[in-house]
Amino acid sequence: MKSITLKTDHVHLALQDNRTKHLNEYEASLHGYHKAAIQAVKALLDKVKDDVHAQLWVRVGKDETKPESHEKDYDLVLEMLSMHDSEHIEISQGDFRRYIKDEWDWSKQHHGHSQVYAR
Repeated sequence: MKSITLKTDHVHLALQDNRTKHLNEYEASLHGYHKAAIQAVKALLDKVKDDVHAQLWVRVGKDETKPESHEKDYDLVLEMLSMHDSEHIEISQGDFRRYIKDEWDWSKQHHGHSQVYAR
């Protein structure tokens, strides 16, 4: 199946729910990342105090990238849906995966940050 016709309201509701879940996970990850960064800097400071030849780089947790919010991805589609003037909308298989299943191209990285930092 390449596309499907759904009620616009159902797609809108799913996106709203997914957006809220994403933002909650992002905030938790960001706070965890911040805490891990502070710990890493403190550990580096302790190392530098004890060793004049210490390498001066910081690794934050298992993943060195800062968590990102993809709120704008949700907002764009929600805005498009709010301008859609029909009760039904046809969406592709890829759009279904993103909008309903909440499986975006960036989802694996986002969930990885949640696993590492949102404890």
